[in-house]
Amino acid sequence: MTRNAYVDESQRRSGYAVAAVSIEHRSVAEVRHALREMAPDGRSRRHFVKESDKTRRQMLKVFRDLPGCSTDVVVTTARGSVVEQRARCLGALAVTIMANGLDRLVLDHVEPTQQRRDRQTLAPVLGRTATYAHELEHSAEPMLWIPDAVAWCVGRRGWFRELDGWVIVQSC
Repeated sequence: MTRNAYVDESQRRSGYAVAAVSIEHRSVAEVRHALREMAPDGRSRRHFVKESDKTRRQMLKVFRDLPGCSTDVVVTTARGSVVEQRARCLGALAVTIMANGLDRLVLDHVEPTQQRRDRQTLAPVLGRTATYAHELEHSAEPMLWIPDAVAWCVGRRGWFRELDGWVIVQSC
């Protein structure tokens, strides 16, 4: 079974979180379609931070029920620079999701300097087993909506419990 993983992050004063939704390759088209149905007003992007609480809860319910998906989060405390925190989280997350038969990792857009840093972090972990890429700026990839929402919830008091029984959270 081959899997794709889609990754996004959230930064808070208390730390940094990197979330990944891992999905069976054969389910990607079905899940994308279900996600696009959540934006009937024609929006190509959804950012969890900009949604109402009611919409957030509706989105999380849809995300939780998607077929073939698993969700992992790696969280760090706020020690070290943001660059160091991202590298620690991303490296630990890559190790975790590689155990699930990963063959492609897709990260949300970041600036070219950070893309190089991510490459340095990921290359030794992924080796020749999996490929990875950063999305283009303003990407319309709906699969990134899930890790965006999960990473946001991890850093918000009261929303973290919405992930119970669904998301695996580990510290690095």
